[in-house]
Amino acid sequence: MIDGKCRVCGIKLTVEAEDDYMAEGFDPMGLMKLLTCNRCYDYKTNRENIEDKIKQCCIVLIQAQIQKGSETWQRIRLIFISLTRRYAELVQRYNHYPTVLWDEDFSELLMDKPHLWWKIMANYRIHARDNSRQHRRESEKALGQAPLV
Repeated sequence: MIDGKCRVCGIKLTVEAEDDYMAEGFDPMGLMKLLTCNRCYDYKTNRENIEDKIKQCCIVLIQAQIQKGSETWQRIRLIFISLTRRYAELVQRYNHYPTVLWDEDFSELLMDKPHLWWKIMANYRIHARDNSRQHRRESEKALGQAPLV
């Protein structure tokens, strides 16, 4: 048994190294820097899956030079709406935000600037995390609790 912590969220974890692993001469402490809890791993996997689909849609928009308002553009718009809703729900749930906030402007921004998809997605994650922390601090303050770091 090896005690460690998740490299993403810092939650304490206990890992049991297989005897075969130890017998082969591998250092179980080398695993410590790779530890990730199930919650963080699932979030990362699902986030990357949705981001990949958004990237693919952005590439289609860039390469096909689809005219705004065309039938194809409308179909891609509906896909973006669906993907950004799922993304918003995933990111906000991971950050313990009490409600899912989504705006159609999120998908419109991706459609207007598909070449900046990666930056738009990163900024969304950062703002969702910061808003969640601010909401938590305000809630704790209103309840008179000591703030969680």
